[in-house]
Amino acid sequence: MGEPLTFRVPEGQPGGGTKQTADVAWDSDLLDEPPSFRTRWGHFDDDQPFVVRYATPGNDASEDLIENAVGIGLRMWRRYLKPGRYPLELARLLGYDMDRDEPCVLTAEYGMALGQLGRKLSPDDLRAFAGSLARGLHLLERLGVTHGRLSPAAIRWDQGTKLVQLTRFEFGSRTGDPRAALPYPWASPEQALGEGLASPKGDIFSAGCAILSLTARGLVRGPDGLPDPAATDLPWLPGLLAGVFGPEGQRPSAAQLLARLGRSDLPPDPPERDPELALETFRREFDELVRGKQPAAPKPPSPPPPPPSKPAREPGPTRRWGGGRGRSLFADLAESSPWFPGVALS
Repeated sequence: MGEPLTFRVPEGQPGGGTKQTADVAWDSDLLDEPPSFRTRWGHFDDDQPFVVRYATPGNDASEDLIENAVGIGLRMWRRYLKPGRYPLELARLLGYDMDRDEPCVLTAEYGMALGQLGRKLSPDDLRAFAGSLARGLHLLERLGVTHGRLSPAAIRWDQGTKLVQLTRFEFGSRTGDPRAALPYPWASPEQALGEGLASPKGDIFSAGCAILSLTARGLVRGPDGLPDPAATDLPWLPGLLAGVFGPEGQRPSAAQLLARLGRSDLPPDPPERDPELALETFRREFDELVRGKQPAAPKPPSPPPPPPSKPAREPGPTRRWGGGRGRSLFADLAESSPWFPGVALS
């Protein structure tokens, strides 16, 4: 018998949009990721593994990041999740709970984060890694989403399947939104400074860093401070990464990287939303994420007593609905939700 875990199931699954309770077994202790998150790994009774990330209590910025991760997860759910079509290269949203003191998001993740891999990849595995990484970035580009922080913690590699999975969408944004400054080791120059608008080409720069980090010599920077593919001694790598570390507008797309690898297996575009389904139905789901996080407005004062010739009027109660910090940047992107044959819920 596992430990009960309660969370909200995304719209479109049986019982979706409501809170469900599942029995889980924990595979790790609660791990601190200062300053914003706490993380715990576990699995459901049907052996489906998952990771749950909690916001740091009392940290509004941390809660915003969890909301953002949920919003992007819902976006991917509704566009891709059909039987056999959800791409393995993208972490899958399983549930969320924004009503807790520590709001959380549950995702299905596999493989090992690059920061924990502890070894380099063979040239053949490196080509497989580069191809799967490019596929994941192509999927995000077709969604109109940029990851924004492709770090060693956000990219996972599964040695058995030779597949990459992109995770940790807390810092993601819509393509074309103003960039936030996120200075981390693999950030593109414009991402580090927060210049311009969010673009898939920022993720391309970070992906190039990820590929170089797994070579025998690791990520070597040239005199200009930019990564140097020629320093790897792999003859095919400079051609693959040509332009990746150049000016943003001149970087190749993920599809071009796949073509350079000789791969024609571009992932299919996400299914179109069902025009018969009302968009407002799914906008309401994300409103539920933040509903109740702000206290209800107090009752207005009673009006002055009316003239004696008229009966007194009782003031009706009022209630303010909506999120404490407003809609997430992805709330207006909600689309149709196909059914998810996923976790066995009690």
